[in-house]
This record gives sequence, structure tokens and C-alpha cells, in this order.
Amino acid sequence: MKSETQEMYEFALDAIKESIYQACTPPTPLPAVLAMDHDLGLKNAAEVVLESSQILICRWHINKNTLANCKKIFTEEDWEDFRASWMSCMNSPTEDQWTTNWNGIVTTYATTHPAAIAYLETWLPHKQNFCSAWINNHLHLGSINTSRMADLDNNEFQSNLENDKTKSITEVETRPIMRRLLRKISNYALEQALTQVKKMEDATVAQPLSDCTNTTEIPCAHFIKSLHDRQSVIQPRHFHQQWQLFFSDEEDLMNELANEEYGLEYVLEMIRGRYNTAN
Repeated sequence: MKSETQEMYEFALDAIKESIYQACTPPTPLPAVLAMDHDLGLKNAAEVVLESSQILICRWHINKNTLANCKKIFTEEDWEDFRASWMSCMNSPTEDQWTTNWNGIVTTYATTHPAAIAYLETWLPHKQNFCSAWINNHLHLGSINTSRMADLDNNEFQSNLENDKTKSITEVETRPIMRRLLRKISNYALEQALTQVKKMEDATVAQPLSDCTNTTEIPCAHFIKSLHDRQSVIQPRHFHQQWQLFFSDEEDLMNELANEEYGLEYVLEMIRGRYNTAN
């Protein structure tokens, strides 16, 4: 593009929309969610051209910019407290909780660190594009950053990933309710589902199923409990297509069919899945 202006972004997005989404018969639906950097020209253009798409502002870039603009005015200890408060604010599950968390930040830092509050206030007009209270009303499949590589800066990814993956698979194998997911669901989705199974195992899940917000279409603890109460198991079809794997090694397939534990119902489920994939 000649320049990164809203007009040029609109031109580029229009071309993409026409050549990719409207060229098909019938037209391909526009993306439900778009994650992008905080470029107002691009954001405004996307809202005009891709009017049905929910715009998400990359949290990694928000945190990176907050670090660059605010850390220098804090001591190391105070910075960690401030950063944790801001993260809690972004992760607020409801609008009321957002208001409570934001008011807490203002009360704590407005007098001692007014420049930091002034900087965060520049993000407030866009809170619907990055705060969980709003973005979790949309099926974003966990894509709240513009790059998966950005997640490598998060603390949860700093452990040994290979060891974690092996441990998770081992734990899945020991749980009958998850027995049909191995080699059918991505490792990431398996780990997330395992977390939900553990929640179901460790505590009484009292929240009504209808109140559970699921932005990834990975079965939640409430749904898993409903399966458990019916003596049923988690099926690959309970996951969004994003997480499903449509490949099974021939040897693995023969081992599955030879396993008496699975029975006729499993074989029929497998055949249905393969038929749907082929068509």
C-alpha cells in the first residue's frame, strides 16, 4: 500500500472481501473475529468493510505498549502489582467486575502514578475489543493475540512444553471419560479439556449449564459433569472443528477396533466421523 491510512486499508480489505469471500457461490461468510494490532486506521476500516466481524485488539501489543510507557515510572515491586491489577482488569469476566477492577486501579494509583492512569485511559474507548467481559461474548477460539508466538511471553508457556504434553496425554489415558479423544483432538484442546475434567472431579459444579460462556467450544466442566452423570463420555464432536484431527494411523485404527472396551457405539461413531469428513 502507498500509505497506512484508513482509506488505503478500506481499499485493501475491499479487495480481499471481493476476491475471497464474495467470489464464491454462495458467498463465504466473513470471519467472525479479527485480531489486530492497535492501528486505528486498520480497525476503523475493518469495522466499515467487514461489518459483521468482531474486532479484537491484540493483548500482547497492549501489554507491550503498557510496559514501554509505564514501567519506567514504577519501582520493580510496584510495577508488578500495577501490571497484575491491569491484567485482572482485562480478564474481568463481567462488565460489573471490569468497573470494580478499574476503579480499584484508579483509587490505588491516581495520586501516586497519574501518568500511568492517563496512559491506561487511552485504552478505555476500546475496552470492548480486548476485555474478557466483552470479547468472550464471541467465539474467538482463544485467538486474542495476532500471533501465536506472542503467547511465548506468557508465564504459562515458559515451562517445558514437551514434558507438559506427555504428562497431559498420560493423564487423559487414565480417564475413561476422555478415552475417545486421543489422536482425534489437538494436544492444546486435550489439555484444556483435561483442565475442565479436573475441575469436575475436584469440586461440585453448581453453576447451571446455560450460564457457562464458552468462547473456544471446548467442553466445559458443567457440560462434562452432565455427561458424567449420564455415564457418557466426551466425544470429538463435542469440540469445535478447529480442534478436531481428521487423520488416524492405520495401525492405531486397528488397535481401536480390536479394543473391546470401545464396543459397537464407538465403531459407529468413528464411521460417521469418517463419512462426514469425506463428504
